[in-house]
Amino acid sequence: MRTEIGTAVFTNFESFKKFMPQDSWWPRNEMWDKHFFGPSALNAGPDTYMSTIDKSYGPSQGIEEFCRKAQLLNIEVNKAMFEGWQHNMWNDASGVLTWMSQSAYPSMVWQTYDYYYDLNGAYWGAKKACEPIHVQWNSGDNSVKVVNTTSNALQTLNVEATVFNMDGKPVPSMSLKKSLTTVPSNSATPALTLNLNPENLAFKAPMTASSDEGDGKLPADATDGGIGSRWSSLYSDDQWIIVDLGASKTFNQVHLIWESAFGKAYKIQVSDNKTSWRDVYSTEDGDGGSDFLEFPATNARYVRMLGVKRASQWGYSLYEFEVYNQRSQNLSNVHFVELKLRDNKGKLLSENFYWRSLKGSDYQDLNTLPKAQLKVVQKTTEKAGKVRMNVTVSNPQDAPVALAIRLMPTFKSSGQQILPVMMTDNYFSLMKGQSKTVEIEFDKSLLGKDVVELKVEPYNRG
Repeated sequence: MRTEIGTAVFTNFESFKKFMPQDSWWPRNEMWDKHFFGPSALNAGPDTYMSTIDKSYGPSQGIEEFCRKAQLLNIEVNKAMFEGWQHNMWNDASGVLTWMSQSAYPSMVWQTYDYYYDLNGAYWGAKKACEPIHVQWNSGDNSVKVVNTTSNALQTLNVEATVFNMDGKPVPSMSLKKSLTTVPSNSATPALTLNLNPENLAFKAPMTASSDEGDGKLPADATDGGIGSRWSSLYSDDQWIIVDLGASKTFNQVHLIWESAFGKAYKIQVSDNKTSWRDVYSTEDGDGGSDFLEFPATNARYVRMLGVKRASQWGYSLYEFEVYNQRSQNLSNVHFVELKLRDNKGKLLSENFYWRSLKGSDYQDLNTLPKAQLKVVQKTTEKAGKVRMNVTVSNPQDAPVALAIRLMPTFKSSGQQILPVMMTDNYFSLMKGQSKTVEIEFDKSLLGKDVVELKVEPYNRG
């Protein structure tokens, strides 16, 4: 069992303003540390958490904007903690236990729902990952697996992966379907692998290298199509990694995505026999990051990155080694991966949704999404001391993407959030023409003489 895994989890603005004096709202200050968002948070990593939001979703101008962006990170991180274990189910641990479910004091760390019982993005990320029948995507190798943690095997399932651009239009060339005959109990069964870069001649190509650091940092990890894995060499200057294209092919570009251990001086070399090499590119001034290298078109079977001088005390490390003859921009910089799992009668068993970037973890283009234009139909009933709301949220066919839609029941008289509330879903996203029905329930006694008013707020609310 992997225990006490957790992270900073910033609250929604509605909870934040309940415990934080208004003169301490923004920017970050000593008062935040009294609620464990500073040195007192120890290994919860609030500094990393805040810098990640800034880099991934852009710097915030105020606390309300920061809280809204924090929920996207909360969803990402907490879903990934459980899906990461499920991807390697039973291989290295028998489960994951997060620290913790709820903070006993108004806090900004270690929680999946907050002190006031608000179910923020962390809760919905964890809930999605932990559904008994689940379909998930691994950003490290672009594989899609079906996870079955029930006591029974599942028969005849259909998996569908659809890639959407920022404009909400699907990308058919990168979308796949697959039928599975059986998914055993307590297993994660491979279904399909997305190729989100079909023009990359090196995708899944055989790799060899002068050295590597073992599992998780092997040569093959540099051509798996994802930046969640990498090849890493031993700590010396003279190291290399070779792509085998399988046959002689024409190409004129190499794309290297470096980890922080990059090459200060290196060469790109080609060969037909893996013995005699000729240079097509060289530099003595490498700066890491993402290197798009162009050279006159050449024909060869093997392509080698030959390290000459390291930029650090470490070796050389590449997230991806890509080779191209042509490169067209089929994907927007930020795009979406939607997964659906159905039985043989078409019943939806699981669905999942991710945002992905061609620039690593830079999702700032999400801030340019046009204002969502949602339609909401709701029915509210009272029975046995409970208020029950049946809410259908629809995104019109001609409307933009609606990202991370949050439903929040409030008191009509004050606009304040009603808590605690049970819901079947939240922070869901809708493409063009899609809809979702959510059930909401809370104790009628919470209302008193007031009435409920539902707020529906997507991330791109304008």
